[in-house]
Amino acid sequence: MPYDEKEYQNKYREKNKENIREYKKIYRKKNYKKITEHKHNYYQKNREKILKNGKEYYKKNIRKIKESQKKYRKEYPEVFRKNNKKYYEKHSEKTKERQRKYRETHREKERIRHRKYNEKYKKEHLQERREYENKRRNILRVNIGNRMSCAICVALKGNKSGRHWETLVGYTMEQFKQHFQSLFIKGMNWTKFINGEIHIDHVVPKSYFHYESTDDPQFKQCWALYNLQPMWKKDNLSKGNRNYQLPLMLNNGE
Repeated sequence: MPYDEKEYQNKYREKNKENIREYKKIYRKKNYKKITEHKHNYYQKNREKILKNGKEYYKKNIRKIKESQKKYRKEYPEVFRKNNKKYYEKHSEKTKERQRKYRETHREKERIRHRKYNEKYKKEHLQERREYENKRRNILRVNIGNRMSCAICVALKGNKSGRHWETLVGYTMEQFKQHFQSLFIKGMNWTKFINGEIHIDHVVPKSYFHYESTDDPQFKQCWALYNLQPMWKKDNLSKGNRNYQLPLMLNNGE
């Protein structure tokens, strides 16, 4: 019987699986930089070919790939979360834009998905979810972010399109906090703000402004820092939309 090199190698690998795996592991640790550099150079030279082959492979093996990913998430949840977090931190803007576009083009699909999720898990995890949300509300930046984001979303009649409130108003969370705290009167503090005793009040009420998009100058005036102030809950609820400084405030900052 003629000698078959390929068959011999296959038999050898089968008999020495563990030894080969251990050797490769040690080699990768010792030559990490060399291997990474080689992979990077190879990718740069063959980028188009690699992407094309990757797309073709994905189309042919989409079910197999998804099952493998699902299995990996179950077996290594912490690693999966850690890798996702790293990727998101590195590509946060790109990821947000991709998610926003997907929601816009698949609105009905997203509604159905959320409805199914709620029907399946709402009862099971309702108490757990409430506890989680209560903890988050006690974090100042989350509390401010939720209030501003929700209020702007309502004002735009849902046309916020997933954009972050800081981007829309043109100032940061830190700038908001500094401005807001500078207007605290006696007895006011952030703990009372988190508990809902202090509202974010518009000096010139929102009803005086008319806008349909965030590009409208009246949107910028309405949500400008100079038009926001802290106010006790009871005073804000009794204030309504009365305002006696309207002409002065509308000219401020112009």
